Amino acid sequence: MTIVGPGGMGKTRLGLAVGTALLEQFADGVYFVDLAPLAHPDEIGSAIAAALDYQAPDKTKELFPQLLTTLSQQQMLLILDNFEHLLAGAPLVNDILQARPQLSILATSRQRLNLVGESRFELGGLDFPDWLTPEDAVEYTAVQLFVENGRRVQPDFVLNDSNVTDVVRICQLAQGMTLGLLLAATWLLVITHKS
Repeated sequence: MTIVGPGGMGKTRLGLAVGTALLEQFADGVYFVDLAPLAHPDEIGSAIAAALDYQAPDKTKELFPQLLTTLSQQQMLLILDNFEHLLAGAPLVNDILQARPQLSILATSRQRLNLVGESRFELGGLDFPDWLTPEDAVEYTAVQLFVENGRRVQPDFVLNDSNVTDVVRICQLAQGMTLGLLLAATWLLVITHKS
């Protein structure tokens, strides 16, 4: 499964939420592998090994085949985050899945991996209103996220008639993008509120 969407949409956050929700379904655990710092697809195997705290028993042999042998009986979920810059390494994911049927992989990427058995979940922005009253606007997930994070900056923040237009406009400009809404909420103190 690949969660696909533009940067800032919340792919990592969703991947972690899925991993947390499925933790009990994987006897050998759920592991998060951050691929963002990697420069080359060759490093994917090492990153997986590091996330698993795996040490190859034979240092004279290649790491990846030894890792595959160890994973052969494991029932786990690997969350491979930020795959978009390592798409040339997608066949490695395919190799893991074909050789280790007990293992599941959830990848996050700005682009699909183009694997034969890949299922994709296209992640778009949160839903936001065109124009509504505060009572109606709060039903939209983009507004809910903005208000929730706005309260971290300004604990007494409430959505009301004097600020609903500004909040809805911010949600529209951010197109419901999670990161955009989180960043905008940090600027809540500069929004002019009418009495």
